[in-house]
Amino acid sequence: GPSANAERRTEVLRRAVAANPASEALRLALMQACEAYLPYELLAKEWEAALAALPTSVPLWCARLSQHARTFAPYTASSQRALHVSAMQALSSRLEALRSAAAAPHAPPVPLPQRVALERALVLLLTRRAYAERLAGYDERGLSMLIASIEASCFSPLALRGSAASTFEAAFEAFWEADGARRV
Repeated sequence: GPSANAERRTEVLRRAVAANPASEALRLALMQACEAYLPYELLAKEWEAALAALPTSVPLWCARLSQHARTFAPYTASSQRALHVSAMQALSSRLEALRSAAAAPHAPPVPLPQRVALERALVLLLTRRAYAERLAGYDERGLSMLIASIEASCFSPLALRGSAASTFEAAFEAFWEADGARRV
């Protein structure tokens, strides 16, 4: 039956992924095959393994976010938020690592396309998160996230630019609450 075919397809794809562990396309195909017959709990574990193997894969994260959003039983707005946060943290960690490596003495420059691709992916995920908030009925929360991100990226004090994320986050709350004019 259909389940047996999906299981056979999954096994073939598992072998293909084992032979080509960096292939996003094969992992996406594997996840699609698993989705056809696995119960949600096992599917979630498959997704965890796929994302652990390729933590900065934007196509995998986008597919996981979409899969979670269309799965009715386990879906909650807070679980979707947590998944978005995990995706953004994975990409942010990679971006921070690239920036740190570039800041080291005598370090080769980080390829601009790689950094730009990660930054664009973060903007994509932020936009998807704001849209998910809106779909869940949290319009103001989604919009405020976008506004806060724009303010943090474009209008933060010069002293904070280039700071570590933890330093930036600690100072950002006071900056956000400040009523004064923002100077760049």
